Amino acid sequence: MKALELTQPEAGIEEIVHSEAYPPARRRVLRQLLEALLYEQMIAYDSRIAADGAEEITITGTDAQGRPVYYRCAFRRKLSFGKLRLTNQPLYRQAAEHQDGHGQEAEDIALFLQEIVSAMVEEPRYLERFTQEIEQTLVKEAAARSHRLLHPVSGSRELADLEGDVIEAHPYHPCFKSRIGFQLEDNARYGPEFHGRFQLVWLAVHKEDLIFAVSKDRSWTEHIAGELGEETVARFVQKLERQGLAAAEFTFVPVHPWQWREKIAPLYFRFMASGRMVVLGEEGDHYSPQQSIRSLSNRNNRLKNNVKTAISIVNTSAVRLLGTHHVTNAPILSDWLESIVAGDRYLHDELKLVLLKEHAGVSFRYNLLPGPVRAAGYGTLGAIWRESVYVHLEEGEEAAPFTVLCHIGADGKPFIDSWVQREGLRSWLDKLLAASMLPLIHLLFEHGIAMESHGQNLVLIHKQGVPSRIALRDLPGGVRFHTRDGEEESRPEHLLDSDPLHPNSYSTSPMETNNVQKIRNFLMDSFLQIMLADLCLVLEEHYGLDETEFWHAAAAPIHSYLSTFGLHKAERYDLFAETIEVGQLTRRRLFGEHVIRNHAVANPLYQMRETGV
Repeated sequence: MKALELTQPEAGIEEIVHSEAYPPARRRVLRQLLEALLYEQMIAYDSRIAADGAEEITITGTDAQGRPVYYRCAFRRKLSFGKLRLTNQPLYRQAAEHQDGHGQEAEDIALFLQEIVSAMVEEPRYLERFTQEIEQTLVKEAAARSHRLLHPVSGSRELADLEGDVIEAHPYHPCFKSRIGFQLEDNARYGPEFHGRFQLVWLAVHKEDLIFAVSKDRSWTEHIAGELGEETVARFVQKLERQGLAAAEFTFVPVHPWQWREKIAPLYFRFMASGRMVVLGEEGDHYSPQQSIRSLSNRNNRLKNNVKTAISIVNTSAVRLLGTHHVTNAPILSDWLESIVAGDRYLHDELKLVLLKEHAGVSFRYNLLPGPVRAAGYGTLGAIWRESVYVHLEEGEEAAPFTVLCHIGADGKPFIDSWVQREGLRSWLDKLLAASMLPLIHLLFEHGIAMESHGQNLVLIHKQGVPSRIALRDLPGGVRFHTRDGEEESRPEHLLDSDPLHPNSYSTSPMETNNVQKIRNFLMDSFLQIMLADLCLVLEEHYGLDETEFWHAAAAPIHSYLSTFGLHKAERYDLFAETIEVGQLTRRRLFGEHVIRNHAVANPLYQMRETGV
């Protein structure tokens, strides 16, 4: 077997399935799928406790001829929110007529799903869609792993490099790399793991056809001129004038190259024909994709803004569009959150929390599309600009995505190994937890604000690997706050709700609510149940850190905070509750979202409610 260099798409898939990266990719996808199915109680099974304490299970399914077929594996139940971790042995498939031994290793994900339908607790409404997403996850996971074997990363790595170095993607969602819409060559060009760089396609669009959104401290004209530079703007203006158009009536909108080919050209040609839209071509700075794919880092000047572009692929649970509400709310929420941090001495002066403001955005007016294509076009043409973390860094500080904390390198060592060895595991962990948890719980306790702080939305600011503070990003897409009740500061005004045309609108919860448990769970689900629980298991596996010790360490900043600010701060948002509700991501994708899909899980902090040491 050999590593993969993607050249021709026709040869690419054959090279992938014969590469040495394919078997571990397949095992990872199957393991993550099975862990999710079990954790969300989606399948019936028989079990027994083995001598080593693992729980051995048998799932009885049905093959195409109606005969019983058995799938067997073993897992351990963890303290960390009751998560399940399969042992190192693979999933075995055993036909009824072959009862000797374990059977053979399960290798076909679609066959596995087909044969266990009879064991599912509910009808899988979206089995075909789900199967496509998980099989595409397998292919793209194997492609990324194989590419990394051929092109190992080394040397000094800045934030934009690390965004692609982390190949693990979502640590829980089984469709963590589906990217439906990307062919293999698209994935190699625009997937973050491949470290590609590209220019954006720029359009001139009549201003009357657009909705603009900017922060209070800037104007759209100044913003777009700063992004493009005087020379590029002058070239664009000349092109418009050569076509006899009034340049002052137009502005410039960036489009992801894939989006241009797949969505904009097929849908917006009518506006080009009428002279309301002009294609200016690939121009300006080069960008590389971040882990979210649609957010891009500027590779010509790291002090310049990141840009978030609409891209109509499905990844994990959502289409990666930019709804009008997302664009217009971004500066409003950014300004509001900035004002809160600026007015809070603890957040601003002591913790030095960084908010990466999304301070400008533009969206097409989708009501201008004809009715039959309006839904297909919604959210496809727009952009948001976000501050670079580098404008906030002080001397000696560096930045890394939080997801890199759980990244395992090609040598089998965690990315953080040199940091841990230099600082000492417990000292490093205590500093990380204090730097990350204190601002998040203060926002919650003091201001009634919960941030969706999974790994992609957090940036760790450190000095030679020693954690010092954090930056928060994706502000409009990841915030919940408590309804004004007279005790808290005023809430942002003029926020738009999700449009019914948005394909994800039915699963979007309101940002503002008086349900304090929803607000608390929003933070705990993303930061503790996903991010910290994954880190806990990495530290257990690679450094022997007991789960109980980890969660004692995680409780310590909370207890320290409450001893400083008063126990009454915890009365509304109980982080030590016995259980919390978290989203059932796999149930939603396979069974549908016509009902609420959450479940209560054991909170490891409950055992640490009396002391944090």
